[in-house]
Amino acid sequence: MKASNGLPDYLEALPPAMRARFSRLRDIVQMDTAVAPKAMQTFIFLPNQADHSAWDDAATVFWRAVTEIHLAERRFDGEVPVLYWGFHSIDLFLRRTSNGVVLTDRTLYIRDVAGTRTAIPLGDLVGMPDPVVTATENVLSIGGTTLDLAPAKRLFPERGALDAAVLLSSILHNVVAFQSADPDGPLDSTPTAQPGRETVAARITASTMSGDFLLPGRPADAKKLAKLSAKWKFGHGESLQFALVSGTLAGSYGIAVTDAAVYSRDLMEPLDRTDRTKIDPGGISWNAYTKTFRLTDTHSLPTFPLVTDTNRDYFIALLGDLLRLEC
Repeated sequence: MKASNGLPDYLEALPPAMRARFSRLRDIVQMDTAVAPKAMQTFIFLPNQADHSAWDDAATVFWRAVTEIHLAERRFDGEVPVLYWGFHSIDLFLRRTSNGVVLTDRTLYIRDVAGTRTAIPLGDLVGMPDPVVTATENVLSIGGTTLDLAPAKRLFPERGALDAAVLLSSILHNVVAFQSADPDGPLDSTPTAQPGRETVAARITASTMSGDFLLPGRPADAKKLAKLSAKWKFGHGESLQFALVSGTLAGSYGIAVTDAAVYSRDLMEPLDRTDRTKIDPGGISWNAYTKTFRLTDTHSLPTFPLVTDTNRDYFIALLGDLLRLEC
């Protein structure tokens, strides 16, 4: 079964400035790929591509790679993907996996057939000598990281690896140059929570935790949210904004936010509710003793397996941003 192309919905949820940056970078990448050797076109996939020389499902191949290589490991808020270069591998269970590189406006993501993942912030490539990407017969070297091409050697023409290195070097050079000159496209290497965006959905979609949240506007989340609403019984007339929950044999636990209140439930505990007017978005904090998040003096939010020592401060900042946004 073909994967759907979720890129249009992903882009639609982002602010206009980010969509404009995506369009400009897409054009830069298209100019480079248009002059690539014909044999190399087989491995190049562009956003929403409808005119691929070899594959009629190029748009879904691109989005699948973005999902498997970029979104699963993303480092920055609001990254926009502009290139997938790579190939698929199939395991003993006939499961297909995307391998290669996905380039966004901030990061180069690499996945090797062996499962090794690397994320190189574009800022780390500034000042590197050209070419940024070099090749031997079976290996691409990108900023000190290697990508083994041996499992797909039969797919490449004689100069395939060398042509790929030239192409990717040119694209990276031009994208980094554009981003370096763009005051709204900083190339720092530190993942940070960004300011609140236009809508709750846009802020979550742009965040590095997008896949963990449930949103009413996502068809895949609708059934889960309907079940949650039936069990937690939100106030009459309240509109659910988002939820972050986990299911166990003892029931669901986590948080849900409506336009009027924040709800939470810990395992084996009753549902708790606080009006949003009583919450200071900047006052959310972590209580290491109880291992909960302090929302107010009388309301604590449960912790989640996905929130760790590494991303806890990020989560607090993200939740604060979401609660500041108008419903």
